[in-house]
Parts: sequence; structure tokens; C-alpha cells
Amino acid sequence: NILPRLIECFRQMDKRVNEHVMIICAYSYALHEYMDGIRRKLRHSDHYTMADMPQVLTVDASQGQEASMVVFDGSCQHSDNMGFVNDDGRCNVAVTRAKEVFWVIGGSMEVKQVSNSHLKPAALVKYKRELAGMGKCHRFA
Repeated sequence: NILPRLIECFRQMDKRVNEHVMIICAYSYALHEYMDGIRRKLRHSDHYTMADMPQVLTVDASQGQEASMVVFDGSCQHSDNMGFVNDDGRCNVAVTRAKEVFWVIGGSMEVKQVSNSHLKPAALVKYKRELAGMGKCHRFA
């Protein structure tokens, strides 16, 4: 739902989305889903081109890259089951790619099992909590 409005916004500024927007995926499954969605959108639309589509990269592939706007899809639901996103180095790479706008898409990142509540939270969870404390996290249904 966001992409058409984002494309229009960048077109009005005479800019190309692929030069200014990056989607970083924590997991290759999410990357493939985004790429499939982009291919479908291009196949079914005469007025979109690859220049209108954001770059889609994994966390590791995004190292050394920057964009004005970065959307990080952590595909995270629970902070005690985050897989390799628990790696502070990878989280640092993901959250430092944006020059101006950084969005995180994911679940609540709350502890699922009370027995795990003593675990040290991952860097991404700490960052989300810090942003939430400043009123910069929003839930959308």
C-alpha cells in the first residue's frame, strides 16, 4: 500500500526510488518475497520501472551501502526467538544504513516465554525500546 505513494512522492521530487530507498531483510525468505512482489508489480503495470522500485538487500549485502530511506524488515515477532538478528554487529549494520529515514517492520519484539525474560535483549530490541520511549514507534494493523 505504501509503495505507489512512495513512488509518486519521489517522482514529484524528480528522484528515482532505487537511488534513495533500500529495503534490508534480515532473512533471505523475506528478500525473495519482496523480489517476487516487485516482479509482479512490474509485470502488471505499464507505468512502473525498476527505477521506481527500492533496492532489496540482506543485512550482510547492505554493509557499506547507504540510502536516504531504509526499511528494515526484521520479520521478528518475539525478542527471545530472533535468530541471527540477535547478533549486535548485524543489527548495527542494519540500523546505520539510513541517512534520513529509518523504518523497522516486525512484530512486537516482546518476550514470548516468561522463562526467557532474564536474557539480555538484542541490540535491535534495545533500539526499538529506546525509540518507543521517545514516541517514535507506531503499531499499524
